[in-house]
Amino acid sequence: MAELGDAKWYVIHTYSGYEAMVKDSLEKLIENNNLGDYIVDLKIPMEQVIEEKNGKKKVVERKLLPCYVFIKMIYTNQIWYYVTS
Repeated sequence: MAELGDAKWYVIHTYSGYEAMVKDSLEKLIENNNLGDYIVDLKIPMEQVIEEKNGKKKVVERKLLPCYVFIKMIYTNQIWYYVTS
């Protein structure tokens, strides 16, 4: 098995608005197939923005890079097959 230091960040392109669904599906895939040793981290880049509506300020989280999910994993052909299918 490869070392954790071999894990690198990869980018998955998704449809806009489906980022959370892709992340949830990948988390279930990791749990069901015991891939925690290979897939280290999943991120959807978010930023906090202050919106003003009707004179009231509100902190809202927005996607920094819509359509993208970042995945830190140790690349093997089998893992990439799991991720892309």
